[in-house]
Amino acid sequence: MIKTYAKINSGLVTNLILATEEDIVLVDGKFIECSIDESIRYNYPHIGASYDENNDAFINKSPHEDWVLNNETFKWESPIAKPEGAHYWSNGAWQPIVVE
Repeated sequence: MIKTYAKINSGLVTNLILATEEDIVLVDGKFIECSIDESIRYNYPHIGASYDENNDAFINKSPHEDWVLNNETFKWESPIAKPEGAHYWSNGAWQPIVVE
């Protein structure tokens, strides 16, 4: 069965590849299985994400510098709860999406 693996170098994801369990052991480097549906290791990693070996978790880069990492889900959260309706994050606050 083909699975997705993240190549880890110095704690960072440097590549993502598809391979079978039999083939991945033949490739040089450290590879950690990941899942696009985030069913294992909390997040589907992007290149440049970190791998937290102690928590067996992929942690993607923060989408905004003022967001906070949730240490239970390993997902980034805004410091202010998102209001109902369509909003986007800008300048440290949720801004309504206005359709004219």
